[in-house]
Amino acid sequence: MAHPASCDWSGAAGVNPDVTPHNPQALLSVTYHGHQKVQPGQVMLVKDTQIQPTLDWPLQPAQQPNTNALYTIVMCDPDAPSRADPKYRCWLHWLVVNVVHPSSIGEGYEITPHYQGPAPPPKTGLHRYCFLVYKQSGVFDVSKLAKVAENKRGGWQLKDFLKDHAATIPDGPPIAGNYFQAQNETQ
Repeated sequence: MAHPASCDWSGAAGVNPDVTPHNPQALLSVTYHGHQKVQPGQVMLVKDTQIQPTLDWPLQPAQQPNTNALYTIVMCDPDAPSRADPKYRCWLHWLVVNVVHPSSIGEGYEITPHYQGPAPPPKTGLHRYCFLVYKQSGVFDVSKLAKVAENKRGGWQLKDFLKDHAATIPDGPPIAGNYFQAQNETQ
């Protein structure tokens, strides 16, 4: 799969700095329903994003010989409850660690109870839904990771997660990312 060298999320998109201070190194392929590929910034219908998408990203070699590279996947909404009042930035929709390959995400360890599709409140305008993939420098000891409860998804902080786990996810840009926009269709 061809990926651009980098993704510029600054400017009008505002994903950089609202979610991450770094632009992703490559475009993450996000596909809903097996055929609906997400283009960066595309406006999508909420009903079309409720089932966990398939993801694909450029694989990178492991740092240690005879080991697989591992990845962390994050999906969050920096515009909760609205872009004008993001007091619950970043609403955590999905967080999976220790993923070996894009085709084996289900074998990774989900820190969130499950993928949560977008559910922007009425009259809050467009929300950005951001996907990021980080290459891990080691294995997360899942016995020491607390699951994120349903009522704790709002206000989750990517920067705090990365800081708390700097030994496993080195500082720097995500290796891949993508985002789409959606709003409550009863506006």
